Amino acid sequence: MISRKDIIAIAITAVLILGAAIASLAYKEKESFSLNDHIICVIETGCYSESDGLAAGYGYYLLEKYSESCGKTLDIRLSNTPGLVDSLRSGAIDVLVLPMRDTVDNLSGLTISNPIDSLLCWVLDEKYSDDVDSVNKWIEQWQDNHENDRIRQRFLNTFNPYRRKSGSSFLSPYDDIIRKYASHIKWDWRLLAAVIYQESHFRIDVKSRRGAMGLMQMMPGTAEQMGVEDIINPEKGIEAGAKYLHRLSRDFKFIDDEDERVRFTLASYNAGAARINDCIEYAREQGVDPTIWDNIVSIIPNMREEGLFQGIETIAYVETVLGIYGEFCRICP
Repeated sequence: MISRKDIIAIAITAVLILGAAIASLAYKEKESFSLNDHIICVIETGCYSESDGLAAGYGYYLLEKYSESCGKTLDIRLSNTPGLVDSLRSGAIDVLVLPMRDTVDNLSGLTISNPIDSLLCWVLDEKYSDDVDSVNKWIEQWQDNHENDRIRQRFLNTFNPYRRKSGSSFLSPYDDIIRKYASHIKWDWRLLAAVIYQESHFRIDVKSRRGAMGLMQMMPGTAEQMGVEDIINPEKGIEAGAKYLHRLSRDFKFIDDEDERVRFTLASYNAGAARINDCIEYAREQGVDPTIWDNIVSIIPNMREEGLFQGIETIAYVETVLGIYGEFCRICP
């Protein structure tokens, strides 16, 4: 006959076994959650200072490198709209990249990665605990690899061409991409870099009031005409900008002097081809050689008086880009 003591022992054992089974099932259920093969990532913008260097671009670069390591594809977006944490909780986005100085008021249900260079962190839903562990291991390996110091230096330094010493080995984090597409249009890569610096200071998170975006500050419609949709992507944005510059340059084939053709191309990039063609026609009507940019500059005040074209911004744009180009040639001889 089983005693009461034995019954209690059996009951306790059964409860322990059941509890262990439930805990095991709960663990397995939790363990089963994993990010999809295609991850939606958002980098919060509008919160970086000049002293942060190119933080948003650095965040973009790191996401791309992580995706290469884990074999997942990414949809990377930039946003400074409120409610990004709520979008993360709802599952609308998978990874939110925040500056370390930002704090999430309510961390319930969220997990924050290890800090990246004391600048950025990634925030995920806590159900993706295995992915967070993977992210943290990758971040540790990234920061322990001294070969990555060169990348960090390019992204985390501030950029001012008028304060850089000559003999530098780089202009931006995107030099390799700039060289690639400058060669496609037969431009000096430092000239293309000067356009990019003037447009965005190498920041991917710049957006104009008119809606121009990306490193080369292109309108989405113009980029689509160049066969590019994602102009926030640094390579795609530079590709679209280079193609557009090349298309503009073809309009000035009648200008034999290459340096003059560059000036007209830059002016068109700033003001639009139609405006510059109007200037050329006006110069012809005035009996002025329309193949010399300084001649165009000389007749713009008359056009301004007649309400045809203000031109002040465009004249300054061409002069500034060429000035930056001169500095870039000094920095990277």
